[in-house]
Amino acid sequence: TISLRHFIYKLSLIGYEHAYKFPFELINYHPSPDILDTIQIQINGIAPCLPTKLFTVNQELEKVVDYSRQLLLLNTFHSVVMNLLRKKLKEDCDVRLHRVVHEAIKSYSDCKETQTKDYSCSTTSNINIPKYYSELKLAVVFHNANLQISRGSEQQTYERYIFPNLGTLYSKLGDFEQALHYHRRALEIEEKQLGPNHFDVAASYNNIGVVCRDKGDLDQAKDYYQRALEIQRKQLDPNHADVAASYNNIGLVCRDKGELDQSKDYHQRALEIRQKQLGRNHVDVAASYNNIGMVCRDKGDLDQAKDYHQRALEIQQKQLGPNHVHVAASHDNSGMVCRDKGDLDQAKDYYQRALEIRQKQLGPNHVDVAASYNNIGTVCRHKGYPDQAKDYYQRALEIQQKQLGPNHVDVAASYNNIGMVCRHKGDLDQAKDYCQRALEIQQKQLGPNHVNVATSYNNIGTVCRDKGDLDQAKYYHQRSLEIRQKQLGLTHVDVAASDNSISIVCRDKGDLGQAKDH
Repeated sequence: TISLRHFIYKLSLIGYEHAYKFPFELINYHPSPDILDTIQIQINGIAPCLPTKLFTVNQELEKVVDYSRQLLLLNTFHSVVMNLLRKKLKEDCDVRLHRVVHEAIKSYSDCKETQTKDYSCSTTSNINIPKYYSELKLAVVFHNANLQISRGSEQQTYERYIFPNLGTLYSKLGDFEQALHYHRRALEIEEKQLGPNHFDVAASYNNIGVVCRDKGDLDQAKDYYQRALEIQRKQLDPNHADVAASYNNIGLVCRDKGELDQSKDYHQRALEIRQKQLGRNHVDVAASYNNIGMVCRDKGDLDQAKDYHQRALEIQQKQLGPNHVHVAASHDNSGMVCRDKGDLDQAKDYYQRALEIRQKQLGPNHVDVAASYNNIGTVCRHKGYPDQAKDYYQRALEIQQKQLGPNHVDVAASYNNIGMVCRHKGDLDQAKDYCQRALEIQQKQLGPNHVNVATSYNNIGTVCRDKGDLDQAKYYHQRSLEIRQKQLGLTHVDVAASDNSISIVCRDKGDLGQAKDH
């Protein structure tokens, strides 16, 4: 017989993209028959090691196979872990599940993107990469189970590896407070075990910065990114790839804050390091091109923006193939530039290409597919097809509610989109209702001073103006302006937009002097 640890370690050699982040999310995985036979043999091998009262692995595998081999081994792992926790399986079976998970994660971490088109960690079998990861909550279950098993002097060491994973998962689920909780606990352990200047501490600073940025705490996010950069500059070569990653993170925050020249400078520094260290055709170089392109778009340099996105696309198509999800993202970026230039047909074509790739690679119900639906819906709205736009927005909303839950910030974004379509159709009460739903979610998930909250205030104000509720319209636009001034600075284009909205309301009210002030 073979141990459960050895069995799961063997399974960890089945390579799949980003598995080092979500080690137990074998969703929509369709292995070849020979792999199924191998798995069956391995399961038969460990069956004698399991107590007879446990849910048998053989039965579980057969149950999963009956469902078109979806969720392969996921329920198996869940049953085994949960039963082992309840029954406290003895050590003589060579099972310490926290070590099993750790070994699996360590093996998965070797499965990273390379500059080839072969993404399998296994060199002995041709296996399709699973194409759809949305069961984030199941991954949380396994990480928490692993925490319950870890004990003794090794406990904090395992927590140091598991907490960042939990933080990332909760962030993707939209639970930013839980995400911060786990990232900060990881930071405390790292500072205690490794000292304040270890590069793992820098990694935790970066993780916390990501969550702060998602929450809209841009100054705090920038501060954490700067702390990470200081450690990396001290511990690493100034041209290290991790230094480039921190430059990239700071550049993203600067763009969010409207500090576009500063943002471009940081992204250029990241690009220079990546070109020097990784070569001009590396996928990280493409990522820098995309980031610079987005800054150029925000600055209004649309031709330059399109050029950067095209450079990124060329590298990605060469290194990753034409159907990779990163290629889809570059199609999206090019589509946004075309939309801003008024080339709506070309924009829709780019968005359609992105959608086709995502449906093929990720499945029809992935959140990135929902993002494509939203993009296409926006083009339809600008082209004057509100019914088509609403249909695309509704498709996006259904996926997001199913995959992310009813209170996720992406759900709020779709509510805002549908609200704006309803406004254009003249359904003003329904428009206000959708925008109010969006606002409630954003206030709960992001806090009262996030720029997305300002967007919802602005949308509600616009609907109130259309309804003739001018006092209420001014109130909402004023709230939007205050947040934008605080978060983005006085010179940001969104601040100017809020000023203009207030000016229009004042003019409609007959307050011409106040309208002139704005």
